[in-house]
Amino acid sequence: MAAMEIPPRSHGAGGFLVRLLGYYLLVTIVLVVLVRLFPGFAEMLSIDFEAASGGGFGREALRPPSVLSPAISPTLNTVLVVALALVGGLIFAIPVAWTYTETKRDEGFDKSIVQLIIMLPLAVGGVVLLVRGELALAFALAGIVAAVRFRTTFKDVKDAVFAFVVIGIGLASGMQALLLAEVFSLVFCLVVLALWYFEVGAVRSDVVQSTGPMTLSQALTPGDAERPILVGDPVLMAPLSDDELEAARERVSRLEHYVRADALRDKQKYKHLLLVYATDAEEAEERIEDLLEQYAKRWRLVETVEGRSGIHVLEYLVRFKKSAEVGELLDRLHREDEELIRAIELKSMKGRVAGSADDVWWSARPGPARPTRQHA
Repeated sequence: MAAMEIPPRSHGAGGFLVRLLGYYLLVTIVLVVLVRLFPGFAEMLSIDFEAASGGGFGREALRPPSVLSPAISPTLNTVLVVALALVGGLIFAIPVAWTYTETKRDEGFDKSIVQLIIMLPLAVGGVVLLVRGELALAFALAGIVAAVRFRTTFKDVKDAVFAFVVIGIGLASGMQALLLAEVFSLVFCLVVLALWYFEVGAVRSDVVQSTGPMTLSQALTPGDAERPILVGDPVLMAPLSDDELEAARERVSRLEHYVRADALRDKQKYKHLLLVYATDAEEAEERIEDLLEQYAKRWRLVETVEGRSGIHVLEYLVRFKKSAEVGELLDRLHREDEELIRAIELKSMKGRVAGSADDVWWSARPGPARPTRQHA
C-alpha cells in the first residue's frame, strides 16, 4: 500500500487563514447590510458600557432594541431580535469549531467537542435572553442546572479553553453585543492558529528530553515520564550514550508520525511500545507475533534496526487485550528462548499515543515509505 505523507504545516495553515479571514469579512458585510435594512439593529452590535457602569448590568443595560424597523410588528420585532441574537452566537462559534479541527488534525480531535463548540453558544445565548438581569430568575435557573448535574471531562486542557470561549460568545450574543462576539471569536482563532503554527510550547519529536540516563524506549518516547519494564540482558538495555541518542533522532521522528496517524482511530488505539532485542530478526518476528496473537488486539511492527553487539531491535506498537497478563507475555518471550530473544523493553505511552488509523501509513521523511507490518 502506498504511503501517505503528512503535509507540512505551513501548506495548510496559509489557506485556512485566508478562508477564516474571508468568513469574518463576509459576516461583517452581512452585519452592515442588516444595519441598513433595520436601523435599530445597530443597537445589537455593542454594549453601552458607560451607561451600564453606574448601576451594573441590569435590565436597562441589557435592553434589546425596541424597534428594529417601524415597518414590522412588535411581535415580529421580538422574534427577529431573539433569532438574530441566537444565530449570531452560532455564526461566531463556527470559525472556532473550524480552528479546533484544523489545529487538532495531527493528534486527532473529539467529534463531541466540535458539536459542543457549535451548540453551546445557542444554549448560553438563550439562557441570557431568558434571565435578562432578573436575579431571582438567575438563581432559579442555577438551581435547575445543579439538579440536572451536567458533567463532561476534557482529555486536553485546551479543549476546556475552547468551551470557555464559546460560552463567552454565547453570553455576548445573548446580551445583543454581536460586535463583541465577533471580535472575541476572531482574536481567539488568530491566537490559537499562531500558537499552533509556531508550535509554541510543543515538544520537538526529534529531541530527546531527559534529566538523566535513558534507555532506548525512553529515548523513542520523548516527553513521557513513564518508566519502562526491562527484561533480560542489562547490557543491551543500558542507558544510551550521547552518540546513540543522536543516532536515535530520526527514529523518534518516524515513530512520532505513526503515533499521529494512529490518533485518527476512534477506538482500540496503541498504548505500548514493545522493543525486542533478538539475534535473528526474522525468527524473532515470527515468535513475537505468534504470542501477540494471544495477548494483543492489534499491533504494528514499525521497523527493525541493528542495536548493540550486532543484536537486532524490533520496534512494535501494541494494543493489549484487557484480559492479557503482560508479565506472562514478557516471561514467555524471554525465558522460552533466551538465545533468540536476549532482552525486552515495554514502555507505556500514556499521554503520547492516542491511536492510529487502519490502512493509514505515515512516513517520517519525504520519499518512499519504509515497509511495515501491522495486525488489526
